[in-house]
Amino acid sequence: MKHVVRLTWIAALLILLTSYLQPVASTFLTGTRTATAHAQPATTCQPPTPPTQEARLPAPSFGVDARFGYNVVLYGDTLVVGAHLEDHTRRVDGVDRPDAGAVYVYVRDSGAWTQQARLTASNADEYDGFGYAVALHQDTLAVGAIYERSSATGVDGDQADNGTYSAGAVYVFTRSGGTWSQQAYVKASNTGFEDHFGDRIALYGDTLVVGVESEDSSGTGVDGDQSDDGAEDSGAVYVFEREGGAWAQQAYLKSSNSQARDWFGRGVAVFEDTLVVGARGEDSGAPGIDADQTDESASGSGVVYVFTRAGATWTQQTYVKSPAPAPNDGFGGSVALDGDTLVVGAAYDDGEATDSGAVFVYERAGRDWTLRARLTSPQPAELQYFGSALSLHEDALAVGVPFDAGNASAASGAVYLFRRCDGAWSEPVQVTSAVPRANNQFGRSVALHGGTLVVGAYMEGNGAAYVFR
Repeated sequence: MKHVVRLTWIAALLILLTSYLQPVASTFLTGTRTATAHAQPATTCQPPTPPTQEARLPAPSFGVDARFGYNVVLYGDTLVVGAHLEDHTRRVDGVDRPDAGAVYVYVRDSGAWTQQARLTASNADEYDGFGYAVALHQDTLAVGAIYERSSATGVDGDQADNGTYSAGAVYVFTRSGGTWSQQAYVKASNTGFEDHFGDRIALYGDTLVVGVESEDSSGTGVDGDQSDDGAEDSGAVYVFEREGGAWAQQAYLKSSNSQARDWFGRGVAVFEDTLVVGARGEDSGAPGIDADQTDESASGSGVVYVFTRAGATWTQQTYVKSPAPAPNDGFGGSVALDGDTLVVGAAYDDGEATDSGAVFVYERAGRDWTLRARLTSPQPAELQYFGSALSLHEDALAVGVPFDAGNASAASGAVYLFRRCDGAWSEPVQVTSAVPRANNQFGRSVALHGGTLVVGAYMEGNGAAYVFR
């Protein structure tokens, strides 16, 4: 009898210990710290749970060399994939237009993805590159066509004019039920030759942001002189606001220290009333927050500018440099923003190896930004370009590395998933294609939202998009 009681007591104790030490269930996006059987310091953050592949979406059969997956964007159960070099054909479109471009919309229902729409421009023309950039928020989609040639300015101008080579345009679509329709045709207020308007776009609610790194004005600050073309490739950002279904330009933004070949607008992200803009070619060698903008000792080191909005007025809040700017780091070539967290890519950072790349994480308290982490590949290599693509959602971060060797050979590509817990960032989990091949560039584009990761591999055949959960 004593043995039975003793065994029962031991079994109860084991059950209690097992329940106490059982890992906390979480997806790779929750950011909840996972307890383990080994005691960890409060600041230890366990790596995210490796996601599993849910779907592979290939380019349509007629999309030869379409660059399907060059850009992807995700919101909830809606996924958009750009194919900016897709040819329009007589069989599909009734007319032949090489490289006119298209965008594909997919929706998920019970784990299955189906195509909801194929979208093209209202003035589709050959070599327009419609789908080069995409941005999605709720039921609004913005699409960039960087080689579009209209000389029109503003919103809903003359689409038929083809007088300005590679000026670029952005098209806004909205969804009602399962039907998409074009809501607006958006051009720069100072449309210019080879500006490539729509090269970078971001969307949040009724705010559309368009980055144009090839714009040439020598103006500075907010709503400066747009007519002067004295600073080649200095770059600009255009902010549009929607009211009652109508879009209008709200602001024209330049950097406070604008110069030629700064490429201001290379990276853009917006969240509520905060906008961040990367200028990968800016030259200051001063490190840190709000440092000396006049210093020009680190050519091409790069910078990020933070703007905030009060009412309808935008002002520059912060000037963010790497903690150790170096020539040609390209800091600001990619950016991501969620709440008070800013992530900046420097794909040419040489800290671990030549152009191995790095990612910097900043957090804001009030109006003050502080560097919290510098993230790198667990296996840095030359010409890896870690940080080429970024996506941030709550406490999860995806870093696209299209030139990573992955688990195959050169440029097969990979994505590294990090997560934050109690202010600390975990070691990453590597995600690769199930069938990696050299030069697929898996990770050229990434998107995170609500427990789902989407990865573009635009060089895999005619292109593909992978979905993981």
